[in-house]
Amino acid sequence: KPVSVWGDGDKITLPTSVLESLLAKYQNDLSGVTPMTFRVGVLNLDYQFPACDALKSILSGSTCSAADVLIEEEDDAEVRASEERRKMYLQELSHKYHSYT
Repeated sequence: KPVSVWGDGDKITLPTSVLESLLAKYQNDLSGVTPMTFRVGVLNLDYQFPACDALKSILSGSTCSAADVLIEEEDDAEVRASEERRKMYLQELSHKYHSYT
């Protein structure tokens, strides 16, 4: 449910549970806590996984599931493979969301 928050800058309101967990974590001393950062996205309601071409090609040439690909790639320690996974992830996000900040 939207809530109007007045003042300069972009603002959102947080559920009480989030604020309670922050207070518990920092033991009621929030003086050294930096501002929180959030990503806000508008979902594409027509999105179906996988949507990006790179991930589709990996899954189409394989008998494994998407979960198997993710597990297999988590074990891969090569820097280049990590960068490729990051690119693929960002491509998939561009299909899952109309926009995100």
